[in-house]
Amino acid sequence: MEKLIKFLIEKRILSFKFISSLRYALKFRKWPDFKEPRTINEKLLWLEFHTDTSQWTECSDKNLVRKYIKDKGLEDILTKQYGVYYDVDDIKFNKLPSSFVLKTNNGYGTVLLIKDKATVNELELKAKLKQWLKEPFGYKTGEPHYTRIKPCIVIEEMLVADPSISSSLVDYKFWCLNGKVEMCFVCTDRDIAHHSATFCAYTLPDWTRREDWMSPKFKSEGNIPKPSKLQDMMRYAEILSTDFPLVRVDFYEVKEKVYFGEMTFTSNGGRMAYFTEEVLLEMGGRLDISNIKHGS
Repeated sequence: MEKLIKFLIEKRILSFKFISSLRYALKFRKWPDFKEPRTINEKLLWLEFHTDTSQWTECSDKNLVRKYIKDKGLEDILTKQYGVYYDVDDIKFNKLPSSFVLKTNNGYGTVLLIKDKATVNELELKAKLKQWLKEPFGYKTGEPHYTRIKPCIVIEEMLVADPSISSSLVDYKFWCLNGKVEMCFVCTDRDIAHHSATFCAYTLPDWTRREDWMSPKFKSEGNIPKPSKLQDMMRYAEILSTDFPLVRVDFYEVKEKVYFGEMTFTSNGGRMAYFTEEVLLEMGGRLDISNIKHGS
């Protein structure tokens, strides 16, 4: 499907804007309003298709974003990187540590946690990675800034989760609007293989759980302890968001140290259903796009 849509876009039979709008309409039973966008979904789609998003491409690239982080003076929050490979056959598994993370630089869901490389079939693993690199990401979802990323495999150190809190690393996702942190969206117990996770939202800086912000499908029980480095993460998020009207900046905290996760500009491709309609409208109201210049 991704390759077919890529072909149709390249032949100018379809456009990214049409694909994104159609997927939005299928999900919400209405078309996005680009003339007077109100919700956070509509406004991030407006930004995608009416402004210059070239810097989105750099910062969505899980390899190139490291330069952006360093230029902002935050190199200390980067995870250790073992290698970047545009050709899978160049990977020397015998030189890697026993555990590590493999992921593509241009998508989401294409991640492998290698806890013990001695148990991995290298040929099968390489075949999977090669298939990942062949898939043109961003066409099917209508996200053109991802299609401009040259795909590669990134290998990084594996961070270890605290099992008393979550079976996976707690993913602290800071929503930043106009350079200011607005809320923290937390993801726990993520199971990549089964595409499942638990979500909740917290106010800042007091860390109050807001279950009422979540749509019924995504409501959950339990409470995530306030991270010890919350203030640092909020400060880092605002430093990294200063160049953008809207971005979500993700972090991990392991043994009281903060690690950068990723920067995301089109969460769920502009089709977020985590939050209630009221919250989507409120977030959209806080995002001021009135003085943003059109461009592409």
